[in-house]
Amino acid sequence: MNRSTQAIAHRMASEETGAVRHWLDGYKRYQIILAAVRMQLFERVAELGGMTKDEAISEFGIDGQYTRFFLQALCDEGLLERQAELYISTEMAARLLDRNSPSQIVELFESISDSNGPWHRFGERIREERPTATRLHTKAAYQQHLPGHMGIVERIAGWADFPTARSLLEIGDPAGLHAIGVCRNSPILAGTIVCDRNQAEEAGASVARFNLERRIEVRAGELPDTLSELDDEKFDIAIAAHALYRHRKALVPFLQAVARTMRPGGLLILDHYYCSPNCGEELSGLQDLDQALTIGFHPLCDADRFLTFVEMAGFKVLETAEVQGFCGRSKRIAAVKGGAAAQMRQARGKCCE
Repeated sequence: MNRSTQAIAHRMASEETGAVRHWLDGYKRYQIILAAVRMQLFERVAELGGMTKDEAISEFGIDGQYTRFFLQALCDEGLLERQAELYISTEMAARLLDRNSPSQIVELFESISDSNGPWHRFGERIREERPTATRLHTKAAYQQHLPGHMGIVERIAGWADFPTARSLLEIGDPAGLHAIGVCRNSPILAGTIVCDRNQAEEAGASVARFNLERRIEVRAGELPDTLSELDDEKFDIAIAAHALYRHRKALVPFLQAVARTMRPGGLLILDHYYCSPNCGEELSGLQDLDQALTIGFHPLCDADRFLTFVEMAGFKVLETAEVQGFCGRSKRIAAVKGGAAAQMRQARGKCCE
């Protein structure tokens, strides 16, 4: 082997070593954090105001030879900070991985390795029918969308007519967190959550957890049929976040059914994932797989085309915004009822099935 060949072989070996470490290290980091979550380490550290290495050995029964490395690995991930001999939780760990936090994502984290989860048996999952979601995976799905949820609540609370709004409709959210978040920002607002029967228990539990049973009603039934049971022009605000994927073959009728229940000038907020135009080349195969497995359906096709559907249903689009979530970017749309019905723009390509 000459020097040139040796240099190429060395470079290839170096690149391949880096790739293999990249593949494997992600799994190892996940297992380290998952172990801490299952031990409820972050909750205990918060209770004690910090924890030493010896206290961690005593509290969790960790073998002493691993304890310092384990705690340092959590520091490396930005979840613990070391102050002399004391380890304390970072703000990120307290917000996301402490079960007592309102923005915790523990179920999302645990669902990745759950024996019934799509990633645990990925090779089988992509070759079988969509399974019925368990309670864990239902909660994990809406935790995936938590950054978008916060943005929706802030957008509605900043709407000029929000101080006088009295009624809100939320469509298809199994946790009802948008309705809860918005109603907590207004003492005069009442909400109605419409969702599938298998989601109603979770939505009702969320409402009860925030003591809002008198202000938020949960209606269970098959969508969009449940919408037909609601009064005309009843709602000032309507929200549909990640609720339209299963209805993507009849989006205009669904949006028209929503419009019928809204007062003129009412605010509509939509937040969903979309394919690229023509369902062509994607930015990230991993990201797109994660979205598809999370929502259980094909994303909506082509955001520009969807804007036309919104206009055809009788809304005027105010703005769109990209939302960075835990499994990629979605697009949030704000519109008001009362726009002139649009004509369908020429499609740029056929949506994939």
